[in-house]
Amino acid sequence: MKKRLTDKTVTHLAPPSAGRVDVFDTLLPGFGVRVNTKGRKTFFVFYRVNGRQSRLLLGDYSETEGRGVKLAEARAAARAAMTKVAEGDDPRQSPSETIPDGARESFDDVVADYVTYHCKVKLKPRTAASYERELNRIKAKLGSKPITKLTRRHVLDITEDHLRSGHPAQAVLTHRILAAFFNWTVQRGILPASPIAGLKLPAKIPSRDRVLTDGELAAVWEAAGELGYPFGPFVRLLAATGQRENETAHMRHEDLDGALWSIPDPKNSTPHMVTLPAMARAELDALPRFKGPFVFSGRAGKTPVSGFSRAKRVLDERLKEMHQSDAARWPEVAPWRFHDLRRTVASRLAEMGTPPHIIEALLNHRSGQVSGVARVYNRYRYVKEIAEALRQWNAQLERITGAAEPAEVVELRHGRTALHPRLDRP
Repeated sequence: MKKRLTDKTVTHLAPPSAGRVDVFDTLLPGFGVRVNTKGRKTFFVFYRVNGRQSRLLLGDYSETEGRGVKLAEARAAARAAMTKVAEGDDPRQSPSETIPDGARESFDDVVADYVTYHCKVKLKPRTAASYERELNRIKAKLGSKPITKLTRRHVLDITEDHLRSGHPAQAVLTHRILAAFFNWTVQRGILPASPIAGLKLPAKIPSRDRVLTDGELAAVWEAAGELGYPFGPFVRLLAATGQRENETAHMRHEDLDGALWSIPDPKNSTPHMVTLPAMARAELDALPRFKGPFVFSGRAGKTPVSGFSRAKRVLDERLKEMHQSDAARWPEVAPWRFHDLRRTVASRLAEMGTPPHIIEALLNHRSGQVSGVARVYNRYRYVKEIAEALRQWNAQLERITGAAEPAEVVELRHGRTALHPRLDRP
């Protein structure tokens, strides 16, 4: 559709019943306005560089002063873009010279699209939530700034604030998330280049290498057994299988087929298959069975277990009590995390001579010994080898925890049992 675009014409353009409509200006070829079903009107200009046709968005039309782009501004920007094209340049490469200030999308707006169209689509839910949470914090400082006006200095101001506050890990996280975000804007044609391309990480964070000793592992196993459902057997399953906390917490009854645990893999259509060793099966066999789908749950199986921080504090309190009451038997457990159990399993398997690619398969890692072309063609899942590795680890774990005496069991409400019932309090 072609019309002579005037303020009155643009104002009275009716939204289509479906899809969107492009109205081209009869005065300036290539320039026009797009109207969608919600009545949003966006100015654009079509041009061709090196035989390739492109569309440059010039901003949304708005009658409100100080917001959006007026027709005259958009037409002037379209002429500037056409001048660039005549000189052999692509106007996308110099948006600050062609796009009106009022048309530049704010950091806030672009982040909203990034979360919707990238994070929630291509990232794991937990990672997507982490990205969204961090970007919301950054929006408090950069939200209203035009995306094309952001510079390296803006990012450095934020990361250096974290460093001055004594939070280098937070500075690194912020840098990495913003680097991924800006790379996405480049891919989408929003920015010609990332403002922090080539910028080094603000700090070097050493990787964790915490591995529990035999004595510490025995103490954690014993203390976990006293926690009761759901956290006690949950922690024991982490120690017996070396699987991830989130995947274990989301275990469903339908994922279990006897001793075989099928773990959904969001990055692969084929699930991760783990044959549970005897100690893990014994823990699962003793669990209460609810109508809900989740094996570990605080709401009768309706939702996966949560409240890990509180459970960890209670577990640490019990470990301290055990050490204070019998230091000869129970060592003082140095600071640790649930994820350290996964590293402990992997490290012990390596000590026992398990091949690295089997450990990698057990952990469901996607880089390392089998990568590149080998990974493309090698689709074997090592299910039998994983089962044998866990069987050997099970024997080792029985030896490590075998000296522990059976915990005294007391009856709690709802038919649950535990020796250390603090987690059962509301």
